[in-house]
Amino acid sequence: MMAAILYSIGGSIVFLTVARSDNTHVGLFIAYYCIWTFTAASGILLSLMLRNVAGQTKKATIIAASFVYWVAGNSAGPHWLVGLVLFIILLSLCTCYIAQNKRKDKFTSDGLAAVDTESAHSYEDMTDKVGDLKFLNL
Repeated sequence: MMAAILYSIGGSIVFLTVARSDNTHVGLFIAYYCIWTFTAASGILLSLMLRNVAGQTKKATIIAASFVYWVAGNSAGPHWLVGLVLFIILLSLCTCYIAQNKRKDKFTSDGLAAVDTESAHSYEDMTDKVGDLKFLNL
């Protein structure tokens, strides 16, 4: 299913970047058909949703609701800047957390202790997890 979406994205990129001329008609024609491979993935997606629902009325309701939400998302999506900003923020947070986890894994794989025992009693409040890499110290 992901491959069908990648073909669609590739066809869209070709359509946006290649200029029309006598030499590019065949390539643009192939790109046009690559864009429509997304419909193959949408059929599989609908069948996956219906496999988890019993009863004909419930299946019809699920299909109708998914179509309504699909149309609402397609019409509101291009105008939703807040969602794009939120997606970028969450993606950057995810990248930051992955980098922190890799740094922590490298630190513990080098044979170093995950807890700093030298400064364990330097703070009065023993509930603080200072030096413990299981917790993020901000």
